[in-house]
Amino acid sequence: PGDERESTSLFIGNVSFNTTPQQLREYFEVHGPLLECVVPRGKNGNAKGFAFVRFVELDDARNAVRATSGVMLDGRELRATSGVM
Repeated sequence: PGDERESTSLFIGNVSFNTTPQQLREYFEVHGPLLECVVPRGKNGNAKGFAFVRFVELDDARNAVRATSGVMLDGRELRATSGVM
């Protein structure tokens, strides 16, 4: 059987290629302290259009998913889902 536990890690989709890790961290820290904020980049150094954030507390991660899915950041509508980092 698979592990169905919720995660403190969130997958953030539809992130603007111009959004910096610092901007994303500041945006999500409103919901609670973060352990990590990663904006993956390709071999050419350009952002890939998604990110991962990991909260200290599960409740903060849950609140962030509810509060941020569909909101605009840098002209893009974010999609936040609980995921694996």
